[in-house]
Amino acid sequence: MPKNQKKDFFLTASIAIIGLAAIYFSNTVLNSLAMSFFSIGIVILTTLPVQIRKKKQHKLITDYLNRIDTTLQENIYEATQVTPDQLKNYTVLGTGIASSKLYKIEEIISKM
Repeated sequence: MPKNQKKDFFLTASIAIIGLAAIYFSNTVLNSLAMSFFSIGIVILTTLPVQIRKKKQHKLITDYLNRIDTTLQENIYEATQVTPDQLKNYTVLGTGIASSKLYKIEEIISKM
């Protein structure tokens, strides 16, 4: 598991634990409508680290596709079995590549 993936998991878990604790302690203070908005906000915050990482990965892949580096292409393909055409489709659609492979691609590109 790449370092950035561990970091995102830790941040997500930390936000979820803090959010659950806040919901537990504020349950007596807030009414049900405010509590539901508060709960929705916690759910959105737990997805925030992963969404920020995806934007960074999307930018890295776009920058990588703008330059031609065959050794980097070979390294990415050997590590993840993702072709440059799949990366081009990812930059257009934003889907089609597993997140674990995106973390590996990010790690490879940042090392080069």
